Amino acid sequence: MEFLEYGTTLAVCDTTIGHIIKQLFNDLPSALDIIECTNLKCKKTTLTPISVPYINIQITNEDLSYLQQDIDSRMRTNTSICGHTEKNSTPCIGNKTVTTTIQMHLFIELLNRIEEDEINSSQHSTEAASHPKIKLSNIPPVLIINEKAFELRGVFCYQQGLSRLRNSVGHYYAYGKRGPNNWELFDDTRKKTKPVKNSTVAPCEYLMYSI
Repeated sequence: MEFLEYGTTLAVCDTTIGHIIKQLFNDLPSALDIIECTNLKCKKTTLTPISVPYINIQITNEDLSYLQQDIDSRMRTNTSICGHTEKNSTPCIGNKTVTTTIQMHLFIELLNRIEEDEINSSQHSTEAASHPKIKLSNIPPVLIINEKAFELRGVFCYQQGLSRLRNSVGHYYAYGKRGPNNWELFDDTRKKTKPVKNSTVAPCEYLMYSI
């Protein structure tokens, strides 16, 4: 809240979909991380699981063909040198293990990496994050996690502001999946939802899957 002159209060509503997911699903995160260190004195070991509101997946040139493998890699138990440090202490040399468990739903943030030879200064801003533009039919409809099928439910999209800078105000909208090939556009600038074809290309920022 910003307090202006003459007793006027301005409610600043600028936000991101990531922040909304964190707030709305605070008690129902996408995943839980458990960290354990073999050094019994290390404080890196978690007493309670760490909530993961969404999982970050980096893709290259808007290609989702490896999404299942990327999720499998994120779910795999990882062991490495801990390296945790407290004030005036040397880094911990114990072995740190991170175990991840997925809950009933999964939000995936897509981070799009563009190969150097694909970058065109007239198409990609150096200030704004690039959102992968993906045909709805090319998004994997099902992910298998711990022998459970998670089905694609929707896509969150972001329309950048005119300046295309990181601090510009843009607009969020979403595509909801209805059945095998039916999609609907949810946009609060429209009075009603709009059926769209699965050949629609969307600037995907987040994917949502659930059991």
